[in-house]
Amino acid sequence: MNDHFFYIAASYGFTALIVLALILWAWRSHRTEAHALAKLEAKLGRKD
Repeated sequence: MNDHFFYIAASYGFTALIVLALILWAWRSHRTEAHALAKLEAKLGRKD
């Protein structure tokens, strides 16, 4: 292995963690907004 293996592996690992965190954040945000929208539609009596 070359001298930079640890640096490269750590960089890829860190990037993967950030990408995963962003995916989870977007998924959770979508769920929250979808729930809020469904609640609002139920309150307004919208049946689409």
